[in-house]
Amino acid sequence: MNTSINEVAALARKAARGAGYSWSMADEAAFATAWLCRNGLNGAVLLAEHLNLTHEHGIQESKLQSLELPWRGGPVGLCALSAGATLSDLAQCEHQQSETLNQIITPELLLPFLAYVSQRAQKKLNDDSLCIKTLIVCERFEAHIHCMNGVAGLNKFSATSATTAASSGKRSQFCDLNYQYQFTSHTPQKVREVSVSHRINIPANELESLNRFAANTYAPATEASRQGAGAGNTDND
Repeated sequence: MNTSINEVAALARKAARGAGYSWSMADEAAFATAWLCRNGLNGAVLLAEHLNLTHEHGIQESKLQSLELPWRGGPVGLCALSAGATLSDLAQCEHQQSETLNQIITPELLLPFLAYVSQRAQKKLNDDSLCIKTLIVCERFEAHIHCMNGVAGLNKFSATSATTAASSGKRSQFCDLNYQYQFTSHTPQKVREVSVSHRINIPANELESLNRFAANTYAPATEASRQGAGAGNTDND
């Protein structure tokens, strides 16, 4: 299914809520999904994978347990949405800061939140002459996010063999992730356009998963609602 990113974000919000997240966390899921889509990654596919995993094991089992570093989740790993939302709330981005987060479920979903933190840092410093580079490395990928002039974009994303082996079922469900913020002066290199595309293609399996979760947010039909359905005797068409 080929659809607009705005429609993908709306579906992502309902799906996350239907999978057991609160509405506020569902908003975070929609934000992350849309950001990934705009930056050339299929956020809908990643969110569907994430919801299937966290729903299977229980949302509560993967929430961030403590702010004491290194961060950890429950016995099934650490939810990337939970970790990302906490990173956004703390919004701490210090010179050459480097941290490791352990056993992140679907670590790609952390990228939008790391970008947001760098944007907040540049705004706080009120210095557009700085380029904040965020280097992210984990088993599944290596990524570089550059923030210049208040705009954070994904400059590099290289999937590892573990990611490309997903179709054979060999991809790990979670992995440790290291990120580092670097403050440098402006370089000739430009941030890649944030809006790579306004549309995204969702494969049938992932679309079915998202729709299945989203359906949990719909009110069930009642006898009264059925009786009130349709135009009745007022239909003039």
